[in-house]
Amino acid sequence: MLEALKPGIRAGTASPVVSDSDYITVGGPDESIDNVAECGPAWRGTPSVVEWLTKIVAALPANEA
Repeated sequence: MLEALKPGIRAGTASPVVSDSDYITVGGPDESIDNVAECGPAWRGTPSVVEWLTKIVAALPANEA
């Protein structure tokens, strides 16, 4: 389930999960928040990437989206 949240967080279709420690969980949803903070401008600056990622999230099984 946590792995499935990451594309949604990056696309803005899932709620972000904030780490309550000074560490990032590798593979966890808080890693996505860090990724968005670091790489978000590049994602948003790439034409159609958010729409593409949103389609991928929509295609995930309901229990994983």
